[in-house]
Amino acid sequence: MKPTIYNYKTVNYFSGTTGFMTVVLLIFGICLIPTYYFLFGVSTLFLLLIVFTTHYGLEINVRDKTFKQYLWILGYKHSRIQSYDLIEYAFIQSSKVSRTLYSTATSTTFTSRVYNGYLKFSEENKIHLIQALEKESVLNKLHFLARDLKIEIVDFTDADSVSIVP
Repeated sequence: MKPTIYNYKTVNYFSGTTGFMTVVLLIFGICLIPTYYFLFGVSTLFLLLIVFTTHYGLEINVRDKTFKQYLWILGYKHSRIQSYDLIEYAFIQSSKVSRTLYSTATSTTFTSRVYNGYLKFSEENKIHLIQALEKESVLNKLHFLARDLKIEIVDFTDADSVSIVP
């Protein structure tokens, strides 16, 4: 019997740049537990639990033809249910992202290519699922989704679109 509800973790809520700060707070919280500041240490560790586990996700109910994008915080899913007629395909696109750093005398602009994964519905509705610097990372995530939903992946990163069957 095939499952009727598919659930996917798409991206973390907190960016990867918080990594150093969370490691410092983890060590700080662990060091405070055996001291007089026990409650402050436990509070710090609880805050880190929220930071490490909070994420965005997608839940698709193929029997009822509904989906919801949610924010998961300690088991609570904050979302809004939407219906669809048909899931046409998943697709990947590339785009350029520019970041400018300013100093007193000059400015420097860095440009990089990012890859975005989407899910296309028949109602001219598409939802963004993932963004990464590596194309393979996005394709791997889309592959699981396409295999479960029995849809194809279309690659729009080059001039010609390429269909990828999972």
